[in-house]
Amino acid sequence: MVSCCACPLTPNHLKTLSVVNNILPNSLAPEVPDELTVAVVVTTGDPGAVTLEQAATGLRAWGTNIHAQPSGGYAVTETPFANARPSGSELSKLASYCSFSQADGGLYGICKTCANGAAGAVRQ
Repeated sequence: MVSCCACPLTPNHLKTLSVVNNILPNSLAPEVPDELTVAVVVTTGDPGAVTLEQAATGLRAWGTNIHAQPSGGYAVTETPFANARPSGSELSKLASYCSFSQADGGLYGICKTCANGAAGAVRQ
């Protein structure tokens, strides 16, 4: 785990979390990884101490990638996150890593604040 993020949400809330702007700048890892796997866990408690009973459902999330096109310009790809509930052992491992980041990481490994709204959205 390179970072643990906690973004409070309310029903129908929209938050944006950027790998470049929120996850990597304050990571525990000294080197920037080439690839990341993002696990989104919905909880009603502290992400560093979450239990299976506190794991919630109902969140919808998408991964968005911007790709340069060979002919010029850019294309956007959106991929929905899988709707899967972590097993007890997986949740325990994630909580343990997050707890370490919170307690022993010296402020490293904690994501910068999640931004409200959609990335790049403009009010019309």
